[in-house]
Amino acid sequence: MTKTLKRSPDITFINPEVPSFDLPQLNGARYTAVVPDTLDLADRAAHAIHGMTATTDPEANCEIFWRVCFGWKPAAMYHDWNDHVEFKYYAPVPLLRLVCDSDEAQDVERQWMANLLQMQGPDGLLYTPLSGRPWGRIFGSGGEMYETELGEQTADLQMLGRSLEAAAVYHALTGDARWKELGHNAVRGVRRFFVDHGDFAYLPTTLVQPGQEVIDEGIPPPVLNHCMLWLGHGLIIYHRMTGMEEALELGYKLARFFFLGHSGWVGPEGEFWGFPDGKTNEKQMDLVHFHTNTLVRMLMLDAGIARQDREMIELAQKGYEYGKHNGESETLMGYFPENLGPPENRWSRKTIEVCELADMIYLGVRQSQTGLADCWDDIDCWVRNMFAEMQLLETDWVDDFSKNQGRPMEPPFAPPHNTTDRVPERCHGTWGGWGAPNDWQGDPVLSIMACCVGNASMQLYRLWRDMIQFDPEKQRLTVHLLLNRASAWADIHSHIPNQGRVEVELKRDCELALRLPGYAEAEQFEVSVDGENCESERHGRYVHVRGRKSQTVVLEFLISEHAKTIRVVDKDYKVVVRGNTIVDIDPPGTHHPMFQRPHYRNDEAGRRTVDRFVSDRIVERY
Repeated sequence: MTKTLKRSPDITFINPEVPSFDLPQLNGARYTAVVPDTLDLADRAAHAIHGMTATTDPEANCEIFWRVCFGWKPAAMYHDWNDHVEFKYYAPVPLLRLVCDSDEAQDVERQWMANLLQMQGPDGLLYTPLSGRPWGRIFGSGGEMYETELGEQTADLQMLGRSLEAAAVYHALTGDARWKELGHNAVRGVRRFFVDHGDFAYLPTTLVQPGQEVIDEGIPPPVLNHCMLWLGHGLIIYHRMTGMEEALELGYKLARFFFLGHSGWVGPEGEFWGFPDGKTNEKQMDLVHFHTNTLVRMLMLDAGIARQDREMIELAQKGYEYGKHNGESETLMGYFPENLGPPENRWSRKTIEVCELADMIYLGVRQSQTGLADCWDDIDCWVRNMFAEMQLLETDWVDDFSKNQGRPMEPPFAPPHNTTDRVPERCHGTWGGWGAPNDWQGDPVLSIMACCVGNASMQLYRLWRDMIQFDPEKQRLTVHLLLNRASAWADIHSHIPNQGRVEVELKRDCELALRLPGYAEAEQFEVSVDGENCESERHGRYVHVRGRKSQTVVLEFLISEHAKTIRVVDKDYKVVVRGNTIVDIDPPGTHHPMFQRPHYRNDEAGRRTVDRFVSDRIVERY
């Protein structure tokens, strides 16, 4: 229970009391199944929960260590101001528990929720304490955007959006009104900092002290506009989950700010834009941060859908297409470089920051889910390749890498604000932040940043949820991604990429619609029910067949292996592909090679026994 929590005596919150609260309960069906040994998002969810909860500091109310460096000797993870991306973990952890039935590290989750409740001040804002957290004044990355003195309590408005999402998720899962009250009060509290121009609005600052007044100095520079995006997107999602119209109004006004071109991030045809030095509104291409640009499109897409703003939706869709076809991305692999633009720019990195991959997946899923476009082939490629490979599931290489190639730690990240305790083991299940096309450790020092882990975990839940869709009126189960999945309607066993074979064990009478992937020949497939060939209908890429409870429907099609050359940023790689899955790459990586998947090159998939869980609830609007 909450009252037994051991809280840090040195960290002083604006609200000294920890209110009583309960964590969500996991209820549903549990059983054992033998499934193909292919990509399973429920399995990945359990690993993600471990990674998010293990990379935390028990001496600081389980605050995360935001960055990990395997290229230090020894490998270490450290605190700084950017620990604030912790709030990206708060919603995904309870949601991913619904996927995999994991109760690992619930003590960490309790500390996080106590943090959230203790952060709310009388004005509704959520204040991060600086007392007892000296690393909170160290800007290891991103400090150039904060030119203000920080008080002992500072409201970080840019991460408020993710906190609102967490409050909405906990309200949905527990029914406890305190979470909705927290969220509503926070929305009303942040409203007074909006500079409202009627058709659009912006924030003059994103760091606020108690009692601070609003000072409008005009349109802020792009580097500050970047900070509004998490808030705007969180406001839209909070409205989607709770129905609070005020949250939608504020989120939409921020979206209009970007849509109308005030932000410095959107070109007239939806193209990505950047800025030369972070301090001006000049629209130049010297540095184009991919993740910021995709966040803009996420905000515009969701705000446009909520307000039925067709022009805003179309501009967001153009941005999605630009993200795919900008000349540096690679869309079979799902490789989107951290920055676009001239490589000689001193900030330019061409490694992949998983944030932008997660964002592109979000944009693709939302367009597909709402009927705006069919992006499922894009998503299938990206999930099977870079998204799956960048999740860290093997760590036995890290100690040798650190020992043989590691560099000394650099100030200000030396002790006491870091840890070297069991770092590789604790990072298992996280996502890398600087991958190369063929190597998980694409940077010689930097390995993981928590923002990528949070963004990937959010999308992992949405991928798992939205890969299937049940329509109760039509009694139709639609399967958009042919991956392993347990559900209340059917269990899906996928042999892809070893074989073009998917088995669906029905748990109710229904119509079944299975999406043929883009590489499958449209007319060359077979459908059987309980081993007998049956009639089916084709509607676009979907094969429709009717089945009854306890029957097994099997879809089979030809899957082939072929070699091709792909160009990633400015280098050619030879890859071997089965269906949409890259199973080999040349040249291979040197530190922790990716896409070395000989088990997927067998003509039959291996089998494994798993514990299945079908929750009695799914959070639909997150």
